[in-house]
Amino acid sequence: MISNKRGAVELSITTIVVVVIGITLLTLGLIWVNNIFDRLSGTTGGAFEKADAQIENILGAGSDESPYRLVPGTVTLKPGDSTRVVAVFSNSFEGDISGVTVTVASVDSTKVNCEAGDRGGTSSKSYMVKSATALKIPIFVKVDKNSGVGDYLCRITSPGDFGGHVSSGTVELLTVKVRK
Repeated sequence: MISNKRGAVELSITTIVVVVIGITLLTLGLIWVNNIFDRLSGTTGGAFEKADAQIENILGAGSDESPYRLVPGTVTLKPGDSTRVVAVFSNSFEGDISGVTVTVASVDSTKVNCEAGDRGGTSSKSYMVKSATALKIPIFVKVDKNSGVGDYLCRITSPGDFGGHVSSGTVELLTVKVRK
């Protein structure tokens, strides 16, 4: 009888060890799969944002209704990441337009920093846009690595009137979505 009890104890210990190893492997497997899905969703989200921006750029260029716009109008970034957005001025009007600039201001500069990409800082160089062409002024967006999850804004202002086709001081808001 003693040997039967000893066999039962050994079988129980073996079962417990197998169950613990199984749960550990299952947990590691689930964490691995979760990481893969997180990376895939970030990659596909970024790809769709870029595709939408390119479609908007192609279809919106030269429109009388929107001579000044941001492409894309919304970006999604993780803390510490950065990206480039462009302010597009489409001159589909007769005659060249000079003095085209943008002024960039971050609404919460401690979390998100936006600056004119052609020379850095808050104001771009002054440009001339020839008739039937488009000008793209780069704007760099950087999210602070200590930034929390949330939506932030950058204010992009066109100080000129774009040849009378855009009211002076037109503001476009860039939405920066910060996600983990």
